[in-house]
Amino acid sequence: IFSLFVAFLLSFLHLFLSFVFREGGKGRATMTDAFRKQLDELMGKNRNLDNRPNQHYWDDDVCKAYLLGCCVHVLWLHTKSDCGPCRFATCGSEKLKADFERDTSARKKRLERKWALELRAELQRKVDE
Repeated sequence: IFSLFVAFLLSFLHLFLSFVFREGGKGRATMTDAFRKQLDELMGKNRNLDNRPNQHYWDDDVCKAYLLGCCVHVLWLHTKSDCGPCRFATCGSEKLKADFERDTSARKKRLERKWALELRAELQRKVDE
């Protein structure tokens, strides 16, 4: 992740310097467009949009550990035990976590218990490794 960040900064610096020296400092609109294009390449064209507006916290492609407040990919980020990025794209979604915390149904309690048991087993496997 760090090397991606450094590469991103270097390419931005290259774009900035090429526009400043090539167009005498008048390349602000084109530099913004170039920066937008680079962000689109790195993060996709829909980077500012919610990926799935109808997504629910109980969907299969949601990081359940994050909803419970203990995704090891988030908690151990930049530590000796760093596991790399989470396999779920929704890990870190504050919207889904807020939906989860607001829900008071029996379904939430049942899922929360099930996910906690699964998370406990996963963490135990990591400790045993």
